[in-house]
Amino acid sequence: MNRYYSKLRPVSLGTFPKKNTYIGHHNFDDRKFCDDIEDYAWGYVEYSEPLAEKEIDMYDLVDASQKTYYSVLFRVNNATGRVSAKLYNSVMAAQKPDNKETSGKTCNTMLCWYNSVEEAQKEMEDYTM
Repeated sequence: MNRYYSKLRPVSLGTFPKKNTYIGHHNFDDRKFCDDIEDYAWGYVEYSEPLAEKEIDMYDLVDASQKTYYSVLFRVNNATGRVSAKLYNSVMAAQKPDNKETSGKTCNTMLCWYNSVEEAQKEMEDYTM
């Protein structure tokens, strides 16, 4: 089963793809926080087969199999050893992106990914104290 949440509007005719793989849909009484997508939604629609990315985008749906990951950009000054860090980006993906590291003449940078914004903020605090 493949579940897709509707964050912008309740699920009704014209708000999701009509396909033979459609199983059903459910609307909440009001916008509700959904742990699957870590965000608020009006309801969801289910299919027996995955939707194409184009269909998900066209109907403003959110794939429940996707999770939000948060990145922190760390910079280390090569001369002083001073570390700076900032919350950099978030993405929705089925798997956590790989961390990346680059070395430069004046500083080294690391882009590290975390499972939650709280985890990312804690790492920032730990490295910049």
